[in-house]
Amino acid sequence: MSPTVNVIIEKDKNGYYAYCHELDGCQTQGDTFEEVTKNIFTYGK
Repeated sequence: MSPTVNVIIEKDKNGYYAYCHELDGCQTQGDTFEEVTKNIFTYGK
């Protein structure tokens, strides 16, 4: 069973920013929601 973590995704004038407090250094950005979610979930693999 995989551990559960919280991912926060924020939108601003420059695009999207995602981060996870439970995983040190886990943060990314993207121009679209799809890009930032792909980036953040790739981190965990």
